[in-house]
Amino acid sequence: MLTTHHGSHAALVTNIDAADVVPGELDAIIVPTVRPGWHLTSALEVAAELDRPLLCLSSKGSDPADILKVADSVGAEAIVIDTTEALPKLLPDFATTKLIRERGFGRSTDLSGKRNLGLLIARAMNWRKILFLDDDIRQVTARDLRALGRLLDSFAAVGLGNTGYPDNSVVCHAFRAVDGQQDTFVSGGLLSVRADRLDGFFPDIYNEDWFFLHSTRDIARTGAAFQDRYDPFVTPNRATDEELGDCLAEGVYWLRDEGKSPATAREEAFWSHYLDGRRQLIDEVRQRLETKPADEEGLRERQLASMAAARDVHRRITSELCTAIIRAWESDTADWRGHRAQTPAGTSVEDCLRLLEKRHHPGSGIDWDARVHRSR
Repeated sequence: MLTTHHGSHAALVTNIDAADVVPGELDAIIVPTVRPGWHLTSALEVAAELDRPLLCLSSKGSDPADILKVADSVGAEAIVIDTTEALPKLLPDFATTKLIRERGFGRSTDLSGKRNLGLLIARAMNWRKILFLDDDIRQVTARDLRALGRLLDSFAAVGLGNTGYPDNSVVCHAFRAVDGQQDTFVSGGLLSVRADRLDGFFPDIYNEDWFFLHSTRDIARTGAAFQDRYDPFVTPNRATDEELGDCLAEGVYWLRDEGKSPATAREEAFWSHYLDGRRQLIDEVRQRLETKPADEEGLRERQLASMAAARDVHRRITSELCTAIIRAWESDTADWRGHRAQTPAGTSVEDCLRLLEKRHHPGSGIDWDARVHRSR
C-alpha cells in the first residue's frame, strides 16, 4: 500500500529462541490491573514458580482482597497497591498530558500512570530486571521468563512473543482485514526492561510503550505468551481514542525504520507529509472494506464505523499539534530522568509512596499503609 505506513518494524527487534538462552533471573513482575483477581492467576502462578514478587497496581474493577486470595492459593508473594484516585498524587504533572487534554484528546485509562509508578517502585526496591505483564496475558512460562532475565544482561528491553490475539491499533487491525501486511511490535503488556538503564517514561497517550522504548535501540523478543481475544471494532470510540497516539508513534518509528534523525519529528513539514499518508491509508482501507460482502455478524459495518471515527478525529490532528506534543514529550523525558534520580533506592513500598506524595501533593491525607496489601 502506502510508503508512509510501515506494517512491520521487525528490523528494530532482535528475535532470539528462548530454548537457546541460558536461564537467568528477573527481580519482579509488575501487573497493572482493572480486572477481578482470577485474571492474574497465570501471572501469580509463574511468579510463585520463579519465587519472585509480583507487584499488582489495582484500580476500578480490581479488588486487592480478591487478588490476595488467588496469590495465597498458588503460594505467590504478592504486593497489591490500591491506586484508585491516588496516581495523580504520586506522579509529576507531565506537560504532554496537559497539552493532550487541552486539545481534547485526553484518555480515561490509568495504564500509563501505573507503569510509571512501577518504574519508581522498582528503583525504590532495587529491582533492576522487571517484567511488565498485562492482566489479559495467559500461558506465561517460567522458562521464557528466565530467558528474559538472562537477555536483560545484554538488552535494555526484551518482549515476549504473542501467540494470541494481535496487539494492534484499530486502524492496523482493519489494514490486516483487507489483506494488508501488518505485523506487531514489542508490546508493553509483555515487556521486560532494565529499570536501571532505561530512562524513558510512559506518556498518557495510546502507544505509550513505543514512546517509552524510543530511548533505546537494544530491543529483543523471545519466548511466547497468549493475549486474550478482544473485538477491536466493538465500538468506534476505540479508534477515536487511539488515532492521535497511533499517528505519532507510527510516525516516530517510521523515521527510525528509515534511518532518519529523531530531530525530524520536531519539524512540521515532516508531519504534514506523514499525516497526508495516514489519511490516505484510512481512506484506502475504508474503500477496500466497502468492496467486501456484508456478514451476518455485522463485522464489516463495525469496521467501517471504526474507520469513519478514525477519519473524523484525524481531521483534528495537525502538524503543529504533532510537533508540540513531540517537544513536550522530549521535555518531560528530561524531567523524568531527574524525578527518577530523586527517588531513593532501598526503601519500602510504603515509604516510597509517602515520599512521592510529599514531593508532588503534600497533605493529600492518603493512608498508604492501608493502601498496600501483601499475601501471607
